[in-house]
Amino acid sequence: MATRREVQQRTQRLQSELRAACRAGEIAAGEMAPSSRELAARYGVSHMAAARALQELVEEGVLYSVPRVGTFAGTPPTPQFEYYLLLLHKAEDAQQQWYWQFRIGFEEMMSQRGGATLEMDAATFEAHRQRDDLPQFAGVFDTASCPDARPFWATKFPDSPIPHARFGVHNEDWPSYDTISFDDIEGGQRAALHLLEQGHEHIAFLGPHHPAHYNTHLGWSNERAAGWQNALERAGVFAPDLLFHPAQPLSGDSATYLEPLTQAALRLVKRRDIGAVVAASALATQAIFAALQDVPVPRERWPAIVTFDDEAMAHGRHLSALRLPWEELGRCCASLLWERRHGRLDAAPQHRQVSMRLIARLTSQPNWPRAAGHATLVGNSAARARSLATTSA
Repeated sequence: MATRREVQQRTQRLQSELRAACRAGEIAAGEMAPSSRELAARYGVSHMAAARALQELVEEGVLYSVPRVGTFAGTPPTPQFEYYLLLLHKAEDAQQQWYWQFRIGFEEMMSQRGGATLEMDAATFEAHRQRDDLPQFAGVFDTASCPDARPFWATKFPDSPIPHARFGVHNEDWPSYDTISFDDIEGGQRAALHLLEQGHEHIAFLGPHHPAHYNTHLGWSNERAAGWQNALERAGVFAPDLLFHPAQPLSGDSATYLEPLTQAALRLVKRRDIGAVVAASALATQAIFAALQDVPVPRERWPAIVTFDDEAMAHGRHLSALRLPWEELGRCCASLLWERRHGRLDAAPQHRQVSMRLIARLTSQPNWPRAAGHATLVGNSAARARSLATTSA
């Protein structure tokens, strides 16, 4: 049996010879070193002593280890990231709440996949492209376009083989784009079903779209209305006159939508038979509250409302809402681009949808204004509605 001194000498020789082999290139950088079991047998030491010797060489920088794989000669290679670009329309877009929520989900998922992200607006991208100092991109998410606008990436690089995605549904004008969106039809259905479950029958819908003139930019409103209609038809309570919208098709800046939406909401709130409303957006919700004050309608006859985006909560109105999980949409987009990049998808464009989250509150129940504590729940909604309507106009 070897003495302690002999074991120590053998261990030192193991380290010395392995260190020399690495430095001489006999074990090339990146090549796997002998395992602790092999070294223990070769030098007549215990497995524990050989493992400790290898660890000391790792600490010296002669070797590096990869957990559950093995020990290698040299220093660990610098990770070679795949870069995925988040392309903005303008720098200010990065401050939008929906965007930073989307970005969190996108970056987290891409990091889990082994990629890295780079964010810049279109002007900055162009400046760097002119200087030729951009990395090679593995994929691009083009936020620099709305559904009915010309995509920035496809305009600049129509034949680019780099995977690219955008918001919206598949557009035949841009066949190479993968797309992501929220499931607006399902959202409209869930909003109507929630009100039906609360006992409502005459459930109206208020949206900015005009049914006779399809506007791609307002396609989400069309789809939410379609979901609302599907739910009411299945329940046997649908009536065409429960759909309210501006008298003329809307276009241009959404900041101009409040007045025509309010005019549509005035027609709605004058109907005494309507007890609940699915409001297609936070702006439609503002229009309803503005109309309730213009008529005016006694507070005890205010309709139950389900809105979208949950923005109404920020305005002091605790309404039931379909929340848009932007972080989840970001994760969905990251997975889509990564799968396209790594050949996990066929050539056909993909369109993936993310379900909304129902947030149920007291204000979706019948006669909710008469419930105990409604003044505290709603807050000074009359003053808020008037203030918001004035500000938005």
